[in-house]
Amino acid sequence: MTQVFINDFNRFYDMLIKQIDDCSDELWLSDDGKFPYWWHIMHTVACTELYAGTEPWKTPYTMPVVMFAEKVAKAPTRAEMKAIVLAVRPDALAYINSVRPEDFMKLNQKLTDRLKREVTELGNLVAIIRHMCYHIGCCDSMLRSKGGEGVY
Repeated sequence: MTQVFINDFNRFYDMLIKQIDDCSDELWLSDDGKFPYWWHIMHTVACTELYAGTEPWKTPYTMPVVMFAEKVAKAPTRAEMKAIVLAVRPDALAYINSVRPEDFMKLNQKLTDRLKREVTELGNLVAIIRHMCYHIGCCDSMLRSKGGEGVY
């Protein structure tokens, strides 16, 4: 059963990487979608780390920056962001692989404590995929608005 999540995670993570590769330098910094394109990528990968319980984080941003509440002085380059995205993937896959079907309804205590609401392992697995898909859609919309093909 966990293989379903691994398959979807890999499919969507590959899309996220493709969105970095397909993005022009101009679009990378564009904030046509309220937040810059790169920020959606960073937010997605940082939240993947949050859900996966990765410590220490490979994403070099504070939680207020990750959650769109604080701006950064300088945006990362596409190469810098791609390196972060690639570094996070094995940790996220290790977490997904560690969840057994018999654990689906157990609380993910680390995330429950952090978010101050109950989160089951199954809910967390769904959240990783759901959240990634949402921000891939945001970036795809920005790509398409600039004449790109998008990844979907």
